[in-house]
Amino acid sequence: MNAKLLKENSMSLDICKVVTGVALILKRAGKLLLYKRNIKGKIAFGSFALPGGTVENDETVKRTACREAAEEIGIGIKEKDVSIVHITRLREKYDVSKNQTNQILMLYFAEVNKWVGEPQNLEPHKHSELAWFDIKELPQNLFPLNEQVLCYVDRGVFYSEHGW
Repeated sequence: MNAKLLKENSMSLDICKVVTGVALILKRAGKLLLYKRNIKGKIAFGSFALPGGTVENDETVKRTACREAAEEIGIGIKEKDVSIVHITRLREKYDVSKNQTNQILMLYFAEVNKWVGEPQNLEPHKHSELAWFDIKELPQNLFPLNEQVLCYVDRGVFYSEHGW
């Protein structure tokens, strides 16, 4: 690899932020729990999406799943009941004019089959609805990435990349 190319690649690594997140897959009696995101300018605005959030510096992915479940939808889950079923790498903020990626999202999809409590919308300022949907009749405005990953999970595909 020539020095100029190596330098260009190194520079792009210096400015690329990597964010780690968790999305919860909660199923009950043939239904899937989704909420409708309502924060303008944020990923999946106006779409139904899987509950979840960002991994904090001092957390494991499974610990984040437990925290986000409690904070966003008011249920208690234990780390031992969390199964990571898919990981995706998403090129989220791409500047076409500079051919530069500014943010990458590493998103872990966690299936949880056991929890305590009844899910409720504890963050109405972020999510306008929380509802169970028949797995075979998901809403038309389901966040496309979630829809694709749910298909991957059904097929046993553990890793994917999007945005390239």
